[in-house]
Amino acid sequence: YKFDKDKVVDLVNELSSSDLLRHYALLAIIYTEDTYLDYDHYLSLIDALVLVEDKYDVDLILKIERMEIEQHKIKQQFGVGSETYKQKINSDIDELNKLNPVLEKNKALVLHHIGKLKSFVGDIDGAETDLMKAIQLDPKSYHSMLRLARNYDKKNDKGNVGKYIELILGSEPFVEVPISIRLSAYDLISLFKYKSLKDKYIKGRMEDFSSTLYAALAENYSQIYVILAKLADDLSYNYPDFYTHLCARLPLPLSAERNERIKKNYGKILAAQFIYGNYKGDYKDKLLNSAEYYLTGVVNVDDYIRKDLCKMYLVAGLPKKALPIAEDIENKEEKFMQQLISKVFLANEEPNKALEYIEKAIAQENPDEKEYCAAFRHDKAKCLLKLGDHRAKALMEEAIGMQTNPKTKMEWSEELAVWMK
Repeated sequence: YKFDKDKVVDLVNELSSSDLLRHYALLAIIYTEDTYLDYDHYLSLIDALVLVEDKYDVDLILKIERMEIEQHKIKQQFGVGSETYKQKINSDIDELNKLNPVLEKNKALVLHHIGKLKSFVGDIDGAETDLMKAIQLDPKSYHSMLRLARNYDKKNDKGNVGKYIELILGSEPFVEVPISIRLSAYDLISLFKYKSLKDKYIKGRMEDFSSTLYAALAENYSQIYVILAKLADDLSYNYPDFYTHLCARLPLPLSAERNERIKKNYGKILAAQFIYGNYKGDYKDKLLNSAEYYLTGVVNVDDYIRKDLCKMYLVAGLPKKALPIAEDIENKEEKFMQQLISKVFLANEEPNKALEYIEKAIAQENPDEKEYCAAFRHDKAKCLLKLGDHRAKALMEEAIGMQTNPKTKMEWSEELAVWMK
């Protein structure tokens, strides 16, 4: 089954305002489009309906969706810390408290959104109470579990984050968990501090992960661009065939020209394809040009965009093009940016400067992050080799011994064998 947006739009335009099928059609459109591109358009579509939120599930959801669109509009206009935004949140909490839905699952849905709104204004403890009640009323309130995981993430409570991620991504049957919830859970565990969760629920359960992404593609979820951008480097390097096949099915995001976030994410996805993919000829050139187009087209270029551009230019054999971008990096005190700057200087035949930056990165390393510690030593060994320093071989061997990724370990071993020749 493939979502046919044109037919759904026809339903919204042709049916009466009280026809529930029109309500469902509009909800389908809202779920698959970026409603934040045109707040007033979507608010007017909802306002054209006659909602009976205490009686019908779809009307309750549409009422909540309307609240969220308006909240985001006010946040964009006045800022998340503004009194106007806080007043809107508190007003919506009061309005939700007045609702009296018949079904237990709808009561749970209302409690979930009250808990979510309380989270937005910093009442984490109050939010926890409402979210727990929601789960008691509806044990399949996966969105409440996700919100609890996010709140515990703010508290840096990794144990409880893991507990609620397990309830979502470890659920049986997995297909019962809504696609949007699964995507958001994958989004959360893409953070480095949850590497063990990522290994368990992405690398350890690739079938569930891939089925979620393909289902999201089939139903036009724009959220997939966010998830793929965050996991692009990992997936394209460790699972190149899967990533290539997935990207081949990824449609060009038509909203990219108007949406900075989508533009940046799509550029990142293409950049990872170029950097780690085994492509040749015209297609590889096309990837480079396309990734460059989207990344440089972002109005507010940040260090992460600069990092991707530098990595692309190094892979493309254009180190001189990477140099001014590396020099423009704003946070030169961050260890991974220091590692990148080192790579750029080394590619531009400046090993002393390269050595200076990689040693700065090593000075900040965390012993628990073994893969990164190994990568820093690998890069330092390359600097020493360029300088003719005899310590290069021993340091490379140390890096290989520390590396936990089998693919990288093999590549470095082959690199060392070339040095020895």
